[in-house]
Formats: sequence, C-alpha cells, structure tokens
Amino acid sequence: MEIIPDTELYRDLISLAEPYFKCRSLRIEPLKGDGSERRIVRIHSQKSDQKPVVGVIHQNVIENRDFILLTDIFREAGLKAPEIYLVNHGKTAYLMQDLGTSTLAEKVTDWKNENQGSKIIKAYKGVLDSLVKIQNDLPANLGDFFRDRKMDVSVYQADLDYFKRDFIDRFGFQSLLTNAAVNDLQSILYQDLAHQGCDCFVYRDFQARNIMWLNDEPWFIDYQSAFLGPRYYDLSSLLYGSKSGLDGPVREELVAYFYQQLELQNPEFEEFQRLFYLFVVLRRLRSLGTYGFLAGSKGKKVFLTNIAPTLKELSELFRSQSCLKSFSGLLEMVEGLKRTWKKQNLESDLG
Repeated sequence: MEIIPDTELYRDLISLAEPYFKCRSLRIEPLKGDGSERRIVRIHSQKSDQKPVVGVIHQNVIENRDFILLTDIFREAGLKAPEIYLVNHGKTAYLMQDLGTSTLAEKVTDWKNENQGSKIIKAYKGVLDSLVKIQNDLPANLGDFFRDRKMDVSVYQADLDYFKRDFIDRFGFQSLLTNAAVNDLQSILYQDLAHQGCDCFVYRDFQARNIMWLNDEPWFIDYQSAFLGPRYYDLSSLLYGSKSGLDGPVREELVAYFYQQLELQNPEFEEFQRLFYLFVVLRRLRSLGTYGFLAGSKGKKVFLTNIAPTLKELSELFRSQSCLKSFSGLLEMVEGLKRTWKKQNLESDLG
C-alpha cells in the first residue's frame, strides 16, 4: 500500500476505500481544505482502472450528517451534487464522487487570462439559474431540517460581531469603529434586514471557490450549514466573494439577470438592488472577520492577502451605489481601515 505518512490518521478512509476498490494497493493524495477543519484527500487504486474518489474525515458528525442528507436532496431535485458512495458507521468518514480539480474560481481566473469574458458571464448565469432552483424548490423538502435554522436579525448581528471580534478587535482598530459607524450598522440591521422574509434555501457560503466546475457545468458542495433565509444573502456571497473574478458592470448585469429569472412581482428591481447591496456590506464585513480569524487563530496567513482588496471593494461600493451614500459613518470607517491597513503593512508583519 502506498500512502502518505501517518497511516493511522487515514485508517477510517482506508477501511472504506479497500472494499470500494476491492484492492489494498491505494494512493492517497491530500487536497487543499481552505478554512475547513475537514481532512480531504483523493484516493486512487493502483491495481484497477476505477476512477479515483474523494475521501473526507471530519469529527463533526452533525455537519457530516447534514451534508449527506442535503446531497441526497440536491440530487433528487436534479441539481449537480456529488454522489456519496460509502459512509463509516460513526459518520466521521465518507467516500464521494471526485468532481475533478477545477473550481469555478479557478476557471474564471483561466478565462480572464485568456480574455474570454463571455465564458465568465455564461458560467455565472448558469450558476444563477441553479440558485433560483435551489432557493425556490428545496425548502419544501426540508421542513424538519429548517425547523431551528431560520435567519433573523440575531444571525446578521452575529456576522457583525464576528467582524468586530476577529477583525476590529484582533488588529486593534477599535477607534475606527465610531459611534456613527455603529449607528449606520444598527440602522441597516433593524430598519432593513430584520424585516426580510425567510423562505429561501441559503447556503451561507455560496461562492465561486465552493462551486466545482465539471463537464462545463457547475457542481455544488459545502451546503451543510444551510439556513432558511432571504434570497439576497447567497447572491451577495456569490457575486462579491473574494474569488469571484467579477467587476462592477458584470456584477450589475448578473444582478439584473437573476432578478429576471425570479419573475418577482415584489419588490421592484430598484428596491431589490438596494437590499442586495445592504447584504453585500454585511457579507463583506463578515469576510474581514473570517480572514482575521483564519490568519490569527488558525495560522493560515494567506488569508491576510484578501483584506486590502476587500476594503478597497467596500470603499468603491459606498462611493458608487446611491443606496449606500447615506451611510457616511461606515464610509469613514472603511476609508480609515483601508489607510491604516496599508500604513501598518500588516500583511507583511503577520505573514
């Protein structure tokens, strides 16, 4: 058996892979897990022509159970999700279909380098078509699952608390979170976001690096943390994720396309846009907390490189979108964070 060091670490996967391949000669290739606690590997048989599989080890049994359940629901609905082959008795390890090596984020980078912008737009429109189906069709089959998983103002407040704790406090930026900025955030939370309906399937981490690209189609993974919530949340995550590869005009085109596919009578498009951009602000602030947490608590310093582009993006949003121009306290905070981050060169100091 050829395997990476520490066979004991992968014992549960080996016990699944040997009967699956009917072979004891295996090769295990570690895969990048980004910010996840899961150990993800590709397993090859050395004695047959069978396709490789992806193996996952994760001690969070509840999260594994949810992923397996939702995978079945996705596939039953005709959505592209990996087939689950085998699960161990303790539900701490499983084998699933190998979706290849390309994420949508990686394909977008390739297409940009090849000056094939039309392919980027076509791919994102395909993802948005699937998102409409995900949002509208899945909740009806998941009543029990969503019983205690509904997004409300407490969830949005937790996103902002994450931003404060793991970005503002971690890097000593408390003076930049002024009363004016806090008042703007509370206005967004309680006057706008708190009143949004919660009737759509929400991934909570729906972005290009969590979408695989296989056979010129999007395939979906990492939906185990789903909630029932508003449709704006995942749309903002997708179009304004750090690896989206999109610019402002293309994002605006895609927002309009998504709205058209929904065939909504209410709200009208201008109000839909306004709410969308409020959720973008919420999601991007939370992302800053995520980068701080992964770099500071998990030692994954590469995430620090996402901070400067995110602050720049937020600055441009507040300056370009008329629906955000009233939030002068937040704009002042973002500009201060952008200047201070650049001045202190924190990426170099902590990298």
